Amino acid sequence: MTPWRIAWEGGPGGLVAAAALLAGFWWHARRTPLSGPALALRGLAVLLLAAALLRPSVLVMKSAWEKPEIAVLIDRSRSMGGVAGVPSSDLAAVSRWLIAHHQKMEEAARLRFFALAGSGRRLGGLDAVKELRASDEDFRPAEALSEIADDMKGASRAWLFSDGNAENSTGLMPVLRSLGVPIDAFAPGVAASREEVRITDIRLPDFAFLHHVFDVRPEIEARGLKGSRLRLRLSRRTPEGRWRSEAESFFEVPSEDAVLSATFTLHAPLLGRSLYRLEVIRGGIAAAARRFGIDVVRHKYRIMYLCGRPGYGYSFLRRFLNADPNRELVSFVILRNPRNPVLVPDRDLSLIPFPAQDIFVRDLPQFDLFILENFSLARFRLPAAYAESLRSFVAGGGALTVIGGENAAAPDGWRGTAIEELLPVSIAEGAAAETFKVLPNGVRHPLAALYDGDELSREAWSRLPDLVGTPLFASLKPGAQLIASARSVSSPGAEARPLIAIRDYGRGRVMAVATDSLWRWKLGLARDRRFSDFYDRFWNRAVEYLTGSLAVSRVRLETPGDFPPRFEPVRLTLRVFDSAFAPAASSEPRVLWRLPGGSARELFPREEGPGVFSIDLTGIPEGVNSVEATALVDGRPAGSDRIEWRWEPGLARAESAVNEAWLREIASQTGGRYKPLALADASELLKALPPPVPSARISKTLRPASGPPWLVLTGILLAAEWYWRRRKGQA
Repeated sequence: MTPWRIAWEGGPGGLVAAAALLAGFWWHARRTPLSGPALALRGLAVLLLAAALLRPSVLVMKSAWEKPEIAVLIDRSRSMGGVAGVPSSDLAAVSRWLIAHHQKMEEAARLRFFALAGSGRRLGGLDAVKELRASDEDFRPAEALSEIADDMKGASRAWLFSDGNAENSTGLMPVLRSLGVPIDAFAPGVAASREEVRITDIRLPDFAFLHHVFDVRPEIEARGLKGSRLRLRLSRRTPEGRWRSEAESFFEVPSEDAVLSATFTLHAPLLGRSLYRLEVIRGGIAAAARRFGIDVVRHKYRIMYLCGRPGYGYSFLRRFLNADPNRELVSFVILRNPRNPVLVPDRDLSLIPFPAQDIFVRDLPQFDLFILENFSLARFRLPAAYAESLRSFVAGGGALTVIGGENAAAPDGWRGTAIEELLPVSIAEGAAAETFKVLPNGVRHPLAALYDGDELSREAWSRLPDLVGTPLFASLKPGAQLIASARSVSSPGAEARPLIAIRDYGRGRVMAVATDSLWRWKLGLARDRRFSDFYDRFWNRAVEYLTGSLAVSRVRLETPGDFPPRFEPVRLTLRVFDSAFAPAASSEPRVLWRLPGGSARELFPREEGPGVFSIDLTGIPEGVNSVEATALVDGRPAGSDRIEWRWEPGLARAESAVNEAWLREIASQTGGRYKPLALADASELLKALPPPVPSARISKTLRPASGPPWLVLTGILLAAEWYWRRRKGQA
């Protein structure tokens, strides 16, 4: 190896300047009358100036051996604040191991230290490792490694110190491949039993749509069970409280540390919250189990609207129901009373025959809400069996709204039919049309509390215009709920009669409205900006309440994967959805933490994105704790959710389990090895490093053309040239 090298520090700029200087001197030498020693001295001075522009340097080289580099990756996530041996944390165990083996590591390799959690950063050295503390973040390896990828370039090997409790990420493997470094994984803490089955994750949608299918994707870890046969059973809790098996899957564990996954496609038959239980069965015994729930909502409201006579009530309500794309409306209106004599057959008076069989029998189960306005089965010569179909429809979970009118008030209207049995009110005898005022029965019921605050709702009801019609209800049936009453304008002293009432029947609901003149609310409040939407609000709330959608909360509290939690801080996720069950872009959450002693503490969630908030709990007292969350979306309540668990500080002192399967997978995917930290020998590990490679290092740099001596020499040459010319008498 050459012991020295020459480098030109002037760069391209210096080269151009030196060339221009020499070219100028060459042009000057051809035209000057000078010759002999004077021209030679002048040329030598120009050469020295050109050399100063080129800035030559002499690099004195020295032979050396380049040691390989190790990237030391330290997991400082919240789980590393667990314990590896009483009373020290896993992170402290890693720090002690590095301090104990630091000298051997320094002798064999150059070290670069990194801290990882939700993100990654480079540390200044071993002193920074000693000061490292556990974060309150989870370990997100894909994000953390991506952030330090540039700083890891040139490393021969990486040593990862982690308990393996990392978040799953589909982007991790591409990141590991881009690093191109073998990763040796070392686990502080104590591994769980060698024979273990855990349900690590259950992926499912935020909501399921009624009568649609949805997928449930569980993930199972099986440790030390190679060759065993496992049965995965998914059960649903029925309304009667029994568990009914919905789906099963079978596995044969392929390795000692296996991660198994399955996909169950389920049908959502009932509205509201459905509870499920997932069990991993080994040898006839449930080795692991986990419960979860999913809220079933309506994709669209399917509504059948049957009106016995055209009128303003039908026109206004039909227009309202058609205005929302989330509602599918099928409507029929009878244009002619069949008792009116005509001289032509019925088939010549209608574009299509009235499909009574389809409406009341064949297609009835497909609808969520059936509206029957001013309609009499007997008046239109329909069999009483159709009323029985409506009763079965409601008992099975359907919703029915019955609106009065002259056909319903007729002697052969609803009396004596199954419809009369369904009604929440009894029918009055000899009711006559009159004008009446609307009196709400309080504003606590969802159908009466249409505005924010009791005072505003009460004022809205007081401003309603009078209605005209036949208040044909006499009294409320037992168990029914009165929403509003009707009081005669001409006889203010008379007893008020029910106007709007609700009752539950079987699994469904029935609403009765005594008159078909509610459309007057739409016109009568048009001038009042505050309450001009009263009509729309009432019917929108009625559709939601009758079909059960109001009972579905759009507020979700999500717990950590392992629940009840074992370590502080406990991070909860609060999710809020809008009326279309999409993440609410504008929401106002409120969270209360109820402590074991009965006191409550308000928490302030941190917004992570549209409709997503995080909540961290620290200093948790022993006993039963609960967290309750409510939220407003666009100023209206979106529901509430609550979780409860028993906190036992003794669990936090237990030995933390290590996810050996994940660590082994990382090591095998990158060509590294896995070892428990307690069994890791630095001397043995360092043997896997590549040997040092010879390299030349610069021991000294000489720059003869830089500095005052070079300029002094140039000045001496120019002075000598001047002296020579003066002595010889040259110009």
